Amino acid sequence: MEYVNTRSDAVMIALEKALNWFQWWEDQTPLRTWEAFKDAVIHRFQPGLLRNPLGPLLSLKQSGTVMEYREKFELMVAPLRRE
Repeated sequence: MEYVNTRSDAVMIALEKALNWFQWWEDQTPLRTWEAFKDAVIHRFQPGLLRNPLGPLLSLKQSGTVMEYREKFELMVAPLRRE
């Protein structure tokens, strides 16, 4: 149970930081669009995607279970757009 509490505490801290950033961004951006928000989120939370979005995906290696690998893969693929 302690592990769950620690993990949920970590999630709450991360979400609180994201909320603080979002509220700041909202105050600083009078003309908000979905594209502007999406770009701001990427700049703030995943700046590596701006340099080489495929780099982390191409270097992904399985070190744990197949389920863990799949979860990492899905997290990396989700932000990529189809063009």
